Amino acid sequence: MTYVNTTGKNIGQCLTGFAISYPLSIYNSGNSQVEYTFNNSNDTNFALSQSSLLLDSSDYGNVDIYYVPTVSAPSGTQSTIITITSESTEDGSTDPSGNITLQITGNKIIDITGGYVRSFKAVRNYDTQNGLNYDFYWSVPKG
Repeated sequence: MTYVNTTGKNIGQCLTGFAISYPLSIYNSGNSQVEYTFNNSNDTNFALSQSSLLLDSSDYGNVDIYYVPTVSAPSGTQSTIITITSESTEDGSTDPSGNITLQITGNKIIDITGGYVRSFKAVRNYDTQNGLNYDFYWSVPKG
């Protein structure tokens, strides 16, 4: 029997012309090395930092989900389905608990008649695994 685990997450509001990201942490609680593969149903508006991840037993890794809204009217919700499959590198068996399905949504903002983007910040940081990167933060316009 195969079980399908489904969960949903709204990763936030994003002004067209910008992008936001959401970190996804994967933990291998099994006793052998596992390869996790990610399938994205909407690669127009959503992207992944990597398409697969190889984790040893009791190890964890991160994959970023990026949301880039379409630059067109109207504003609203855009979504994707990310399916995570796992396979043991030891014997090629799949996880008996089945695939994990993530229903990811993002809200695009087009009309900023209430004012300008507030509190725009770029924070520079360094990660030994990912190298130099920048995180961008901003507040939604208020009337």
